[in-house]
Amino acid sequence: MINPEQASSDLEREAAIRWFDETYSTRLDNKRAGRMLVIEQRTHQADLAGHLLAQGGWEQVSLPANAERKTTIVFPQSGKDLVREEGDLLWPAREGRAELEAIKIRLGSFGFASGYKQAPLSRVFSRWWPR
Repeated sequence: MINPEQASSDLEREAAIRWFDETYSTRLDNKRAGRMLVIEQRTHQADLAGHLLAQGGWEQVSLPANAERKTTIVFPQSGKDLVREEGDLLWPAREGRAELEAIKIRLGSFGFASGYKQAPLSRVFSRWWPR
């Protein structure tokens, strides 16, 4: 919907949310049985995902680059479970620990929390969040 730069703008975030609420959310072919899937990199605490989660009725599947705690993801079609242990990397063949540490240093706490942890911080709080 919006990129990280636009996410800093209240106006840009509100426009994206308004488009979703007033346009996209009305487009289901079957209003009773239809489903919506929103895939988004978290860019701000008040981004579209934050807006939808605050409304309720949405299920969040978050895939941080490195798991902060043991998490089980159940795939509804197959019923298979994916278990991520604390510290497990999402895609180690693509981004190992060394690459993630370098990215964390380059992006800083705010950028890394949003883009790689899917847990956006406020810019004020991110100054005290450990790198």
